[in-house]
Amino acid sequence: MVNWEFRCYDAVGSTNDLCKELVVSDNAREGLVIMAESQKSGRGQKTSSWFSESGLGLYFSFVLTPSLPLSHFERFSVFVGAALCGFLNRRYPDIGFSVKEPNDILAGGKKLAGILVETVSKGANLSGIVTGIGLNLNHDSEDFPVELRNGATSIMQLTGKTTGRTEKQGIMQEFLSDFATRYKENYHAL
Repeated sequence: MVNWEFRCYDAVGSTNDLCKELVVSDNAREGLVIMAESQKSGRGQKTSSWFSESGLGLYFSFVLTPSLPLSHFERFSVFVGAALCGFLNRRYPDIGFSVKEPNDILAGGKKLAGILVETVSKGANLSGIVTGIGLNLNHDSEDFPVELRNGATSIMQLTGKTTGRTEKQGIMQEFLSDFATRYKENYHAL
């Protein structure tokens, strides 16, 4: 089982970048979770940015140090997407979420969440896997940049309910508890 260690910030550049820096400097162990109210440089796959304004979403990254070959990295990414989608379908059973591989969670054909999985290596050795998750919670359509408005949604738009800071942390902790169980049960298949 993963023992989670939570560190919460008002603002960071990127939760993934901070986790990676801590892995490289040996100040992180498996189970480190960085959560931020906002990210100045939140990002997704390749060079895309992740809109991370304060109070609107859930933004966090976590560190795992599995003894997996680097060739299994893609499988791990798919595993995380399936785990997040399954969690959201259980938490909000009336919505219906799906995975758009490799890293998006959709609701009604619109993007609700993004996942960024990155490896950290020291020399030729895999030191850890950093997984970042951005979940749109309290966004009205006009909160998104103009270019994203037609393709993005939020839990508030889908349910009519806003999510407070304490509930946000609860969602993160519930997901990580659920994920740790799935990870332990399926580790051999990764």
